[in-house]
Parts: sequence; C-alpha cells; structure tokens
Amino acid sequence: MNKFTKEQFNDIIVFFVSEPGAMGPNDIGFYKRNGEHFRFYYPSSDNATYSLMKEYFPVFSQCYFNGPMKSEPAAAVTIVIGEEEGYKETRVAPGWKHWYLDFGNHLIIKEEFYQAIKDIFKDVSNGEITFDWEVLLDKAGFAGKVDEIEKKYWEKEGKIFG
Repeated sequence: MNKFTKEQFNDIIVFFVSEPGAMGPNDIGFYKRNGEHFRFYYPSSDNATYSLMKEYFPVFSQCYFNGPMKSEPAAAVTIVIGEEEGYKETRVAPGWKHWYLDFGNHLIIKEEFYQAIKDIFKDVSNGEITFDWEVLLDKAGFAGKVDEIEKKYWEKEGKIFG
C-alpha cells in the first residue's frame, strides 16, 4: 500500500522521478539525511497521489519533468513529449540540481550534495543508477558523510554552516 505522511518528507536530500511511460522503475523515490529511503509506485493506490506529494513536499510544485534540461546531454534516442505552461524541458526547484539518467528518469539532488553524489556514481552506468541509486548511496556510506559533505560545501561557498 502506498500510504505516506507529511513527516516522511522531512529532511529529503535526494529524490528520483521516473516519468510516466519512462523506461525505468515507474516510481518516485526519496532519500533522507539519515539514509532512510522510500518509494511510491504509480499509478498509486490510496493517498499516494502526485498532488498530495506536492503538498507534503513543496519542492515538487517547482519541478517539471520532461526529458533533460537544456544544459544536459541526452542519449540520441531521447524522446521528449508534452508541454506544460510553456515548458518543454525539465526544470527543478532552486537549491536543487538535476541529473538526467536517460529514458525519462531523473535524479534530483540538493545542491550541497550534488558533487559528492556525482563522485560516488562516477563509474556507474545511468541504468544502474536508475534502478539502484539509493542502494548505491547506502553501499558508499553516504548518510554517514552528509554532515561533513554539507559543511565542506558551505565553507567553500563562504557561508556559515548550521
């Protein structure tokens, strides 16, 4: 059953979206600071609706998923369909970075963790990331490094951490 609560969406630092019809897991997945992760499959049952996820996780309200962003390379076979509010390509909320995994699959990462995750996945195929991204983060011990990664990022940016 796909029930969820607003509290589950506290401290999300990475999430995954597979567009409807994408060649992927057909789900939306979330990864929290503490390493907890969960997924919702759609079309979902019960209260796991995209509208409710937008309410519980407002970042969704600022995102649109339709292939790669303009600045991202895409596989030669990428198909982009549809248009919403004048947008033809993917967009993400401020403070988040996008990684297009091809074939309608997206990994969205809080900006302070983006480079660290790119480094973890540097030798991993997009297909493997698409299906096992949270398992790969767990294997790399990512959750145990979150505070250190965040601190280094904000120090590099010249901002105070915490």
